[in-house]
Amino acid sequence: MDFAVNEQIAAFRYGLIAPIVSRQTPMAPGELKRQLEHIASLSYTIPGSHKTQVSVRTLERFMANYRSEGWEGLIPKKRPLKNAGALPAHVLQRAIELRRERPERSVEQIIYLLEHSGLAAETTLAPSTLSRHLRKAGVGRQELLQAVESPTSRGHRRFEVEDVHLMWQADFQHTLYLPDPKNPKKRKKALLFAIMDDALWKAFHSASYGKCLTMES
Repeated sequence: MDFAVNEQIAAFRYGLIAPIVSRQTPMAPGELKRQLEHIASLSYTIPGSHKTQVSVRTLERFMANYRSEGWEGLIPKKRPLKNAGALPAHVLQRAIELRRERPERSVEQIIYLLEHSGLAAETTLAPSTLSRHLRKAGVGRQELLQAVESPTSRGHRRFEVEDVHLMWQADFQHTLYLPDPKNPKKRKKALLFAIMDDALWKAFHSASYGKCLTMES
């Protein structure tokens, strides 16, 4: 695929996600999901492809690539030509661990973590190949998610809201005694009170985890 076609594809991909990635104001709860579903419902003339539609998962991948790499992240990567079905044992083992840690992770997200941790070179892992290996190892996405939903595992199921402002978590703790500002001779017990958006905390935790992987490599 030549340079001109690659640039056309990158421009097309940016055109799809531009209303989201260029937005300067926060979205209302559920707005991102609705916007992605609307974009995915339309038909397009896609450069270099016979397809006419783009899935929500693909749009999410375009957004992640653009935010991490800019324009270069939207340019198609060269596919590996040799040993397409081969997968090093240590890479597969780490991929299995990443899937078990969070069963809802997509194959694209796992590949991103493997690449940015230094375990796999960019463009060397094909999503279809890794997905096949994960299913063969018994850690397919659907299988694990169904196991999480089973009655025997409900007490340990993971939960994450789809957008910000949908759920807030709060907690408080009795801490130390401090001087009473109205009466310095007396002391009052201080309470530590925290409120956190569930979606923002999960996003911060995932970003911190990715940075740790990069530092360890």
